Amino acid sequence: SHPMISHAWMKRNLLFFLLFPLLSLVQSSFVLSAPIIIILNLLGFFALNMVCHGEIVATRPQKEYLTEFYIWIALGGFLGGVFNGVIVPHIFNGMYEYFVAFCLCVFFRPSLPNKFSSKFVYLTPFFILAILITNYFLAPSFTLSQLKWIDLSIQLGAILLIFLSQQRTWILTINIAILLCFAQSVINFKQKDLIWQERNFFGVAKIYKNDQFNLHVLMNGKTIHGVQSLNRSAEYNRRTSYYDPIQSVANLIISHDKPLRIGIAGLGAGSLSCQFRNQDNITFFEIDPKIVYIAKNPRLFNYLNECPPKGGIIIGDARLSISAAVAHSFDVIIIDVYSSDAIPMHLFTLEAMQSYLDKLAPDGVLIFNISSRYFDFNPIFLGMANKLNLIALNYQSTSHYKNLQLASQWVLLTKDVKLSQKLQIMSQWKKLPVQKSVLWTDDFSNILTILKIF
Repeated sequence: SHPMISHAWMKRNLLFFLLFPLLSLVQSSFVLSAPIIIILNLLGFFALNMVCHGEIVATRPQKEYLTEFYIWIALGGFLGGVFNGVIVPHIFNGMYEYFVAFCLCVFFRPSLPNKFSSKFVYLTPFFILAILITNYFLAPSFTLSQLKWIDLSIQLGAILLIFLSQQRTWILTINIAILLCFAQSVINFKQKDLIWQERNFFGVAKIYKNDQFNLHVLMNGKTIHGVQSLNRSAEYNRRTSYYDPIQSVANLIISHDKPLRIGIAGLGAGSLSCQFRNQDNITFFEIDPKIVYIAKNPRLFNYLNECPPKGGIIIGDARLSISAAVAHSFDVIIIDVYSSDAIPMHLFTLEAMQSYLDKLAPDGVLIFNISSRYFDFNPIFLGMANKLNLIALNYQSTSHYKNLQLASQWVLLTKDVKLSQKLQIMSQWKKLPVQKSVLWTDDFSNILTILKIF
């Protein structure tokens, strides 16, 4: 029997499939949706794997050498796992291993007949560099709408030059590496703004300094996790980034003299520490020691110096740490936990919600930051509210860049009817709209049920 897709056909058309992930990786001007990014990269990944596995099958030895053959294959898989899981976090401060593997697969792909022998091929790396550098220096002279199409056309031109060099494997690999380096680390050629970067098991954290506005910005992946104006007071900074909606809740529940007990999962830059009063008892739960170092370093952010949390910072998984607390020991629990756009799904299950409620006062509130480019969390919280007889409110804030405020979306869950009514009357909190609900449990959760398709 013959395979549906022949190995010879895959070898000939490999670069066509690689066009898709290349476009996805270098396209910085457009914000692609998650499904499109996934599909484009899977197409290239599928083609690379088909060619690599096809070569393994084609070079399979006689049966008396098969044991040794499969041992070498297993050893290769083991070494790849060690490289990605153990070595890479120590030698790279960014997520570069995907691009390294991409270039290595191209370099070791089967050679093709040389049909294009012009000396022009050897000049293509210089042409690609010239195109990309020109793209950067011309960018300020165009409007944003013009720049999108100019940027796309220039990048397509660079990819076309890559395809012209496909018969020269080492030239092709250099060209692709140049394009990927441009996409990753030279995308704006403004690395001078980057003042701190570190990677560990939990991801890559970067801190940028904006000299024009005297800001420090904490980013994890492509997501902002904290902003601070270095020449403004804590009173001003408390409303920056995503946290303006918290103020409307804080202003209502701190209307009495009794100190509040607040648990916050997710430290970030420490912004939430300045959302409440000095007498309130705030405890942070943070799993990443790197983030704790950033928030405590006054040269980077000084929220924790201006508003030290009385309950301290507990390092560990937020769900386990909150579960270890005494029953009804919090008036407010805020869940603000992301690693870039990745979701810690175990914090959004029915069992997790029941655990939070056990530690919450009867009239307490649960507040969740659900801001995401790729996922719609509303169906999950609607399902939770229906299951646990809770009132669910939603708040969508808009960007106010002059005040350093970013667009965000929050959900509040409570059993306190009066508080929910006051929030809807006195602020922009609204009842969660009725829609299809989703219920995640520890036994089953499907991320595709909340994926934003468009």
